[in-house]
Amino acid sequence: MLKVKFQKLHSTVVGNVDAADVSDLLLQEGVVGTNDMHKLLMQTDRRQQCRSLLILLHMSEHPQAFVHLYMAIKAESRLQWLVDLIDEFSVIKMVQDKYISEPTGFDMFLDNNIGGFRGRYLGRQVVSRLGGPRVGMGSAEDLRGRCELR
Repeated sequence: MLKVKFQKLHSTVVGNVDAADVSDLLLQEGVVGTNDMHKLLMQTDRRQQCRSLLILLHMSEHPQAFVHLYMAIKAESRLQWLVDLIDEFSVIKMVQDKYISEPTGFDMFLDNNIGGFRGRYLGRQVVSRLGGPRVGMGSAEDLRGRCELR
């Protein structure tokens, strides 16, 4: 769960976390090795260090990599606002955003001639069988069985 949150907040983390401040705890906990730590600290750009650290953690097979990163960030009092942001970041919202931003494959338009609707779902024609003019179309349960794919 934390891995997904960190992925969604990648830009925020890169822009605000100093890899040098959190990498000591990650080394101590065995999340990163000394070779990786050396490569990180050889980079002169602070943002690139953090970006490289996050990529390293995403590629890591350590089961608690992001838990330790979270704890390291939490230990930095100046980053309490980021801890709060991570804590408040809802996985449900992430799922909703995914489904809202992706096309559904369903295009629909009302057809007054048949008192219902016509449309296309994944390339197949959909015709309603509502039987006369209606003000509202009802719930999904109401529509079940009254539409056909052609």
